Amino acid sequence: MPHPIYTRRGDAGETRTLAGRTMKKGSAQARALGALDELNAAMGLARARCVEPAIGEGLLAQQRKLYRLGAVVASFPEYHNHDVTSLDVAALERTIDGWTEAMPPLGSFVIPGASEPEATLHVARTVCRRAEREFNDWVSEEAQGTDVADEVAAALADALAYMNRLSDFLFTAARYANHCAGVEDERVGPMSDAGS
Repeated sequence: MPHPIYTRRGDAGETRTLAGRTMKKGSAQARALGALDELNAAMGLARARCVEPAIGEGLLAQQRKLYRLGAVVASFPEYHNHDVTSLDVAALERTIDGWTEAMPPLGSFVIPGASEPEATLHVARTVCRRAEREFNDWVSEEAQGTDVADEVAAALADALAYMNRLSDFLFTAARYANHCAGVEDERVGPMSDAGS
């Protein structure tokens, strides 16, 4: 008989980290892990619906990075080499800038739904914003409260910047998907009205 996927260890509202520690499923650590997993799934759906190769390749590369970040959260502080650095943030910015230069200026807010690929990327973007908040909460509530070395704190700072830039990447990818398909964004109001 195949080994079952279920373990029954989580039936009482607790689960184990990769480092073997017990954590409550409602803890900041578990919420961060869940949000990163949900984000990866949302990006996977966007990649499955994607027709532009550059976007699909970019999504897969970032999904791999998210698994590394999840491994850090699941085993912190024993393991913290998540392989996400300021170089990854800079790489995202280069991609964002390149796609932005290829498109007309934004100038107004975008309403998701002009095309299916674009809509799924916007869903991933909003999930990314929540994952960023959960990851930030975990760093603030738990990771910074531990006695960690300076290099670990610096690595977590890079990861926070990465999560912030990843949502910008997904927003730009959504617009770029429409641009490449010749689909007009659905827009509303000038962005200058945002504070009024």
